[in-house]
Amino acid sequence: MPPSINKKCIKCGNCYEICPGDVFDWPDQKKKPIVFYPIECWHCGACRLECPVGAIEYYFPLGMTHV
Repeated sequence: MPPSINKKCIKCGNCYEICPGDVFDWPDQKKKPIVFYPIECWHCGACRLECPVGAIEYYFPLGMTHV
């Protein structure tokens, strides 16, 4: 599952800058980045680790919770 940016986002752009798969796009820097290429997500967690406010979430299907 691709990452999701929740309402905690402070529009810092760290996720956009750090993502090795270029999953995010940030055309309007007054708004939060968007997950533009969800299929390209490697689930590396770099965006979640770099987010200063914990605004990045991953939703895994129930069967994948033990991975």
